[in-house]
Amino acid sequence: MSLQSISQTDTLNNQLVCIPSRVAQQIVIDLEHHDLLVVENDSLKLSVKEYTEIISLHEYNSNAKDVQISNLIDETTLLNQKKSLMELELEQKDQQIGNLKNQRNIAGGTAGGLILLLLLLL
Repeated sequence: MSLQSISQTDTLNNQLVCIPSRVAQQIVIDLEHHDLLVVENDSLKLSVKEYTEIISLHEYNSNAKDVQISNLIDETTLLNQKKSLMELELEQKDQQIGNLKNQRNIAGGTAGGLILLLLLLL
Protein backbone atom coordinates (compact mmCIF):
# COMPACT_ATOMS: atom_id res chain seq x y z
CA MET A 1 0.00 0.00 0.00
CA SER A 2 1.41 3.36 -0.93
CA LEU A 3 1.03 6.69 0.83
CA GLN A 4 -1.13 9.17 -0.98
CA SER A 5 1.01 12.18 -0.22
CA ILE A 6 3.47 13.55 2.29
CA SER A 7 3.40 17.20 3.14
CA GLN A 8 6.76 18.91 3.02
CA THR A 9 5.69 22.03 4.83
CA ASP A 10 7.28 20.71 8.02
CA THR A 11 10.74 20.73 6.46
CA LEU A 12 10.48 24.44 5.72
CA ASN A 13 10.39 25.18 9.45
CA ASN A 14 13.53 23.12 10.07
CA GLN A 15 11.64 20.77 12.29
CA LEU A 16 12.57 17.15 12.45
CA VAL A 17 9.81 14.74 11.44
CA CYS A 18 10.03 11.22 12.65
CA ILE A 19 8.33 8.45 10.82
CA PRO A 20 8.29 4.82 11.66
CA SER A 21 10.86 2.65 9.89
CA ARG A 22 8.06 0.56 8.36
CA VAL A 23 6.62 3.69 6.71
CA ALA A 24 10.09 4.81 5.60
CA GLN A 25 10.69 1.42 4.02
CA GLN A 26 7.35 1.63 2.22
CA ILE A 27 8.23 5.13 0.99
CA VAL A 28 11.53 3.85 -0.43
CA ILE A 29 9.76 0.89 -2.05
CA ASP A 30 7.14 3.20 -3.54
CA LEU A 31 9.79 5.60 -4.88
CA GLU A 32 11.77 2.73 -6.41
CA HIS A 33 8.59 1.28 -7.86
CA HIS A 34 7.71 4.67 -9.32
CA ASP A 35 11.20 4.98 -10.84
CA LEU A 36 10.87 1.54 -12.43
CA LEU A 37 7.43 2.43 -13.76
CA VAL A 38 8.81 5.62 -15.29
CA VAL A 39 11.60 3.65 -17.01
CA GLU A 40 9.13 1.00 -18.19
CA ASN A 41 6.74 3.68 -19.42
CA ASP A 42 9.51 5.43 -21.37
CA SER A 43 10.57 2.09 -22.84
CA LEU A 44 7.00 1.31 -23.89
CA LYS A 45 6.58 4.76 -25.42
CA LEU A 46 9.75 4.16 -27.45
CA SER A 47 8.46 0.76 -28.56
CA VAL A 48 5.14 2.27 -29.59
CA LYS A 49 6.95 4.97 -31.56
CA GLU A 50 9.12 2.37 -33.31
CA TYR A 51 6.08 0.23 -34.15
CA THR A 52 4.26 3.29 -35.44
CA GLU A 53 7.20 4.10 -37.71
CA ILE A 54 7.29 0.49 -38.95
CA ILE A 55 3.55 0.58 -39.65
CA SER A 56 3.95 3.88 -41.51
CA LEU A 57 6.75 2.40 -43.59
CA HIS A 58 4.63 -0.66 -44.40
CA GLU A 59 1.71 1.58 -45.36
CA TYR A 60 3.99 3.64 -47.60
CA ASN A 61 5.30 0.46 -49.28
CA SER A 62 1.77 -0.87 -49.65
CA ASN A 63 0.62 2.39 -51.27
CA ALA A 64 3.62 2.35 -53.60
CA LYS A 65 2.79 -1.21 -54.63
CA ASP A 66 -0.86 -0.26 -55.16
CA VAL A 67 0.28 2.54 -57.47
CA GLN A 68 2.54 0.12 -59.36
CA ILE A 69 -0.32 -2.36 -59.72
CA SER A 70 -2.62 0.40 -60.96
CA ASN A 71 0.00 1.52 -63.49
CA LEU A 72 0.46 -2.07 -64.69
CA ILE A 73 -3.30 -2.49 -65.09
CA ASP A 74 -3.46 0.75 -67.09
CA GLU A 75 -0.54 -0.37 -69.23
CA THR A 76 -2.19 -3.76 -69.82
CA THR A 77 -5.41 -2.02 -70.86
CA LEU A 78 -3.52 0.19 -73.30
CA LEU A 79 -1.64 -2.79 -74.74
CA ASN A 80 -4.90 -4.69 -75.20
CA GLN A 81 -6.41 -1.70 -77.00
CA LYS A 82 -3.32 -1.43 -79.20
CA LYS A 83 -3.54 -5.17 -79.94
CA SER A 84 -7.21 -4.80 -80.94
CA LEU A 85 -6.34 -1.92 -83.27
CA MET A 86 -3.52 -3.90 -84.85
CA GLU A 87 -5.84 -6.88 -85.36
CA LEU A 88 -8.35 -4.59 -87.10
CA GLU A 89 -5.58 -3.19 -89.29
CA LEU A 90 -4.45 -6.72 -90.11
CA GLU A 91 -7.99 -7.70 -91.13
CA GLN A 92 -8.22 -4.59 -93.34
CA LYS A 93 -4.85 -5.40 -94.92
CA ASP A 94 -5.98 -8.99 -95.57
CA GLN A 95 -9.15 -7.66 -97.22
CA GLN A 96 -7.09 -5.27 -99.34
CA ILE A 97 -4.75 -8.10 -100.36
CA GLY A 98 -7.79 -10.25 -101.27
CA ASN A 99 -9.24 -7.39 -103.33
CA LEU A 100 -5.91 -6.81 -105.09
CA LYS A 101 -5.60 -10.53 -105.87
CA ASN A 102 -9.13 -10.48 -107.34
CA GLN A 103 -8.25 -7.43 -109.44
CA ARG A 104 -5.05 -9.11 -110.59
CA ASN A 105 -6.92 -12.27 -111.51
CA ILE A 106 -9.52 -10.28 -113.40
CA ALA A 107 -6.85 -8.21 -115.16
CA GLY A 108 -4.80 -11.32 -115.92
CA GLY A 109 -7.85 -13.17 -117.24
CA THR A 110 -8.87 -10.19 -119.34
CA ALA A 111 -5.35 -9.80 -120.74
CA GLY A 112 -5.15 -13.53 -121.48
CA GLY A 113 -8.54 -13.43 -123.18
CA LEU A 114 -7.48 -10.43 -125.30
CA ILE A 115 -4.29 -12.18 -126.35
CA LEU A 116 -6.25 -15.29 -127.35
CA LEU A 117 -8.77 -13.15 -129.23
CA LEU A 118 -5.94 -11.39 -131.08
CA LEU A 119 -4.36 -14.71 -131.96
CA LEU A 120 -7.65 -16.01 -133.26
CA LEU A 121 -8.16 -12.90 -135.32
CA LEU A 122 -4.78 -13.25 -136.96
